[in-house]
Amino acid sequence: VPDACYYVDTVWIDGVVSTDLMQHRPSASAQTGDSLLYTFSNITDDHIVDAHFAPITYPITTIAEGNGQITGEVVSGVAQCGDALSFTITPDDCYVISQISYNGEALADYSLDEHGATTISVVSLDGPVELIAKFERITFSVVETVPQHGSLTYPAAEMGCGENFD
Repeated sequence: VPDACYYVDTVWIDGVVSTDLMQHRPSASAQTGDSLLYTFSNITDDHIVDAHFAPITYPITTIAEGNGQITGEVVSGVAQCGDALSFTITPDDCYVISQISYNGEALADYSLDEHGATTISVVSLDGPVELIAKFERITFSVVETVPQHGSLTYPAAEMGCGENFD
């Protein structure tokens, strides 16, 4: 029986790979603890069973939609079952994080640092990860106010951070 986060990769019986066992083994992404059963019939001699185990790995996908980035140890590729992962989501200047989804579920409970960034942590990886962050531009309202005796030629407007207002 493999340890947690490992699976039976290959089994040799008396120096020969057991193709019958390998055809029926659980996949690398199967639940931990899955085991294989081999029956010895009519035993008349010593036998050697050599089992090799391999780590279960899961795909990691991160997508930054718009003006920002996702950084971390693994932002694309695979990570091993049980790994602790940390992703930092950082908007570009003049942008804010508008939405974060983790494996298809929108996250609502995250805090931002003084730069508008946040960190998402996976304590013990137990499946594939898809992390998507969306960003939107910060906007400001330009409102005209003229107390008396004159006028402005600029209409009220919504301006994006970093834009010029002439």
